Amino acid sequence: MGDSGKKSLKMPISTTRLRPGMAWLFFLTVTVFILCNFCGVAAAKDGDAARKPGGKTSTALEFKIADATVPPGGIYQLQLRLTEPKPMGMGSSGFMFSASAFSGEVGAAINSPSGQAAGVALPTASGLQVAFISPDATLGTAEYPIITIALQVRADAPPGLQTPVSLDLANSSFLNAAGQPLAATAKPGTLTVGGTLNVSNIIPGGSTVPAGSPISILGTGFTPSTVVQVEGANVVTTQFISTGELDITLNNAILLDAVRVRVNTGTEMITFYPYLRAAEVGQSGTALLVGADPMFSRVTYTGASLPWISGATIFTGLSLQNPGSNPAEVTLQLLSSTNNVLQTLSFPLPGKSKMTRDLVDFFGQPPGSGSKVVIHSTQPIQLLGLQGDTSNSTLVPRIVSVP
Repeated sequence: MGDSGKKSLKMPISTTRLRPGMAWLFFLTVTVFILCNFCGVAAAKDGDAARKPGGKTSTALEFKIADATVPPGGIYQLQLRLTEPKPMGMGSSGFMFSASAFSGEVGAAINSPSGQAAGVALPTASGLQVAFISPDATLGTAEYPIITIALQVRADAPPGLQTPVSLDLANSSFLNAAGQPLAATAKPGTLTVGGTLNVSNIIPGGSTVPAGSPISILGTGFTPSTVVQVEGANVVTTQFISTGELDITLNNAILLDAVRVRVNTGTEMITFYPYLRAAEVGQSGTALLVGADPMFSRVTYTGASLPWISGATIFTGLSLQNPGSNPAEVTLQLLSSTNNVLQTLSFPLPGKSKMTRDLVDFFGQPPGSGSKVVIHSTQPIQLLGLQGDTSNSTLVPRIVSVP
């Protein structure tokens, strides 16, 4: 509502002299009148801001999962978005989908305007459980999907099969920046098995690509006349390599992370949001971490620390990802509660690779309460702490501290 919605308060001017008592009463009456009108206008503005068309108000998070058509053996990118931007501080989302349509999860990403949001995806019997944290509560305040998850469609999935992909609200919780719970509703998406067009990956996802440098779009069903659109840039050239690859160049540099890419053959169209899908290096000895997929923030570190919290069923994990092309030399130091260095180890982390480990995998049993691990890297890398509980098979993300 603009200024035209404000009430205009005009008091008549009088030259009549008032007695002292009457003057005080007149002043009080005018003051109350002005305040009441001001509060009324402010309340009306607030009400209009929260009111949706039709006079209804909405304070709940309204989630939506996009529909998609994917050929057998292709990649379905689950795209979770809010119908209206609303900030979230942290939460946990359950996703339900049928094992008859999908053979597994191959990657996940989280997207917030500041790039500070992080999370972790964990397979469950009914689908996936995703826990996330947004330190500055900007997650959910932009128009693009807040979470994207790449799921492999089974190669033997019959064309024409339709299966729902839904948010399991019974196993989900969402909190605002103050830690207060947020109500939520959700509209499920539908996967239809069919068609020929599919995008499985865009390389180099997660990297800043200079103007004129090639970008490879991988998938199926491409033709020489396929048109590609990239949000935030103009496509200058499109080279048809094969039905499984298109190479494009752009007119300006772009961070190829969570930007909308549309591929259109004229008869089919697909929308894809790229991110870095790094190669996994080894695996943890802790079973709960083997299937975990960390969703890194875009924040990079050359130095950080992580408290080591442990118990009978509690453990602390560490995920590291090198978004650069050059290898990073990583050094971990185990410090006691009095900051004495107890152990030190170093290892290389190749470019475009990641690893997730229980701290026990690095150092053996924890030395006692109050200990922490200090991480140093010769290249900027992404880091994420993970707090796990084997008694209920849960994982939650923990933001590392900067010295």
